[in-house]
Amino acid sequence: MYFPYLYGRQAELFALRDVASGYGASIGVTPVIEPFNSAATQLTVTLSEMNRLGFAGYLVMNPTLGDFVVQENLDQWIESVTPHMTTASHIRPAFQITHDDDLENLASFLDGTHGREVGVIVRGAGVSPTELSAIRSGRLATVFLHKSSNPRSHLRVLPSNRAVVVEECFTEQARNADYSGEEWFTSSNLEFRREGRPGFSDFGPLPPFPKLGGGQIAAAAIHLTFKYIDGSIWIEHFISDSTERGDGNSTSKMREATARIYEEAMNNPDRFIANLGLRQFLNQHEEGRPTSLGTSKQQQLVHHMVTAAECIPD
Repeated sequence: MYFPYLYGRQAELFALRDVASGYGASIGVTPVIEPFNSAATQLTVTLSEMNRLGFAGYLVMNPTLGDFVVQENLDQWIESVTPHMTTASHIRPAFQITHDDDLENLASFLDGTHGREVGVIVRGAGVSPTELSAIRSGRLATVFLHKSSNPRSHLRVLPSNRAVVVEECFTEQARNADYSGEEWFTSSNLEFRREGRPGFSDFGPLPPFPKLGGGQIAAAAIHLTFKYIDGSIWIEHFISDSTERGDGNSTSKMREATARIYEEAMNNPDRFIANLGLRQFLNQHEEGRPTSLGTSKQQQLVHHMVTAAECIPD
């Protein structure tokens, strides 16, 4: 199973809907959503669609980033999502912890889930692996371990079939113009079964923490993952010809980067797994349609989620 870790922003939610409606639950993608924005309209639409299609996912019920530093925002948000979290829902509640003080609240959360499948998100290194393991014992709880949690300490005591490491695979550059060529992304798609784990997780072709929107871009960058000859996942970066502010605009720069994808796909037709995300890029180029940064991010995520799932060996 592939567990993409998402922050519930618009492009991510649109990408989830594309994957859910285009491929269904059988694709082997189960997202973990830790919302960053308290505006819940697009999220609830996505949860409703996932439930309708039987497409499972985890939703963090106590998010702390972005808008959720304000408690009032959390209270209003919970009211909006609660109707989508019934015991019959395909959306599984998840609880986030960062230190030992959270363990008592975690125990209460697990007691209130009535034996259903849930998630536990560990972000901080201040959580005792033995205490967490003891509280989780006997529950249908899968633990997702962020890099900041010191995953190895938890992996030594948690059941292997209930622990997933959320990897930071994307190498972020200071400027879009600094991305170049191709590079290794992950081999966890090949390793998780050997380690007895239920799947692997990453943030897709995105940095591990959400970024607030900036000003006009100097260069457009599109990042597409592909299956390498050894079965691991690599990523290729496509940069616009124009890399200076004022030299063109976002639309023209996105067209330039998309043209590079089209050229690569035509010259090396076996490079990328042909899926919805790739077809969207190729169609845009062939039809000369403009695109936006948000739509491009959506398509990159669609392409990556399907690619990651299809790179899991049979």
